[in-house]
Amino acid sequence: MKSYCRVLALLLLCVSCKEKKVKTELPVLSSSDLFEKFRKQVVLIKNKSYFKATFDNGTAMYFTYIHDGGYSDITSDEEEAKNNAEACSGTGFFIGTQGQIATNFHVVSGLHQTPDKVNFQQRVMEALHVSRDGLVGDISWTAHRLKYNHPEDSAYVQALPQGFMNPKDEKLVAATEGGPQDGEEAEAETATDTTVTGFHDRIDSLLEANKLVEELATQAFQVEIVTTELSVQLDASTKDATVYPCHILSLSQQRKIDLAIIQMDSGKTPAGVGAITDLMKDNDADHYGSTLKDNDVLKVTTPLYLIGFNYGEEIANTSDGIKVQLSKGEVTQESDQFRVLYSVPMLPGSSGSPVFNKKGQIVAINYCGFTSKDNFNYGILSNHLRYMIEHEAVTTLP
Repeated sequence: MKSYCRVLALLLLCVSCKEKKVKTELPVLSSSDLFEKFRKQVVLIKNKSYFKATFDNGTAMYFTYIHDGGYSDITSDEEEAKNNAEACSGTGFFIGTQGQIATNFHVVSGLHQTPDKVNFQQRVMEALHVSRDGLVGDISWTAHRLKYNHPEDSAYVQALPQGFMNPKDEKLVAATEGGPQDGEEAEAETATDTTVTGFHDRIDSLLEANKLVEELATQAFQVEIVTTELSVQLDASTKDATVYPCHILSLSQQRKIDLAIIQMDSGKTPAGVGAITDLMKDNDADHYGSTLKDNDVLKVTTPLYLIGFNYGEEIANTSDGIKVQLSKGEVTQESDQFRVLYSVPMLPGSSGSPVFNKKGQIVAINYCGFTSKDNFNYGILSNHLRYMIEHEAVTTLP
């Protein structure tokens, strides 16, 4: 009986010791070790894209850039939008073994500003109103030209709604039509069909376009990004110079969260990248490359390390291939629920770069900076990337 009690006591002691055992943390990485560990996972992203707005009646409109007055290039001609798409570049990093890559929303959309500065729904409506004003002006100008060149065709002009006939255009037409023309204006006039039928066809076409715009302005719609060239290249240390085509996998639905996830079309992370932390499955303190948790706060003076492609290919290109860079700094303002301010130097092209602490944890995704020389730049806290990974992917714009 005494022997049995001693064995039981030993078992209880072992269990107690296991419960009290402190979990061992991963060793702290030097800056050089951190760079070598993660550089192969960081990629250079190239993108050409445009936007597509699909309305409830199935009509699609396209645009490629944004300014304060709306989308000035909104059009029903998708080929025109493709031709106007601008090339841009940024940085991303692998987060999964199936070719998943994290980066910024504005990198894959081609925006020259962060998404919190853009209300897509409002801007599309503004663009439709701008487009309608332009169409009304074109109708008025063309109708007064018809009236000036073919006064015998008064019935057609009189049948037009008065809202399309600006009296100022009549005076401008009278002042310019009879005067001398040269250069591009003369060439354009020669190429224009100035017959009665030609004027009628142009006005009818403009009236039809205006009717469509007025109808669209009353409907709901969704906006999405259409990529024409989305691809990534690996750091030269991988010995892999392949350009890998990609597609958009997920976009943040919060405008303050400038994050996106893309994926290689192959659905497989290249072998040269080596072993990575698959954030789709392993995202905890037992793995280097894990993200923050929701309650984590970055304190002032915390050392940080950014690995990215500052200024895109211009700096990255070397005789040995493209090479990623390491930048160092520290937290300069305690993080809030969305972002952290740090003194890590960066240039355009480093948007989407992972920002690490000395424990090898991804604490932020670099997304914007100030134009001053003080190196005050912002990163989106990585717990928001964790949220995107754990929730259903959405590719429409917020």
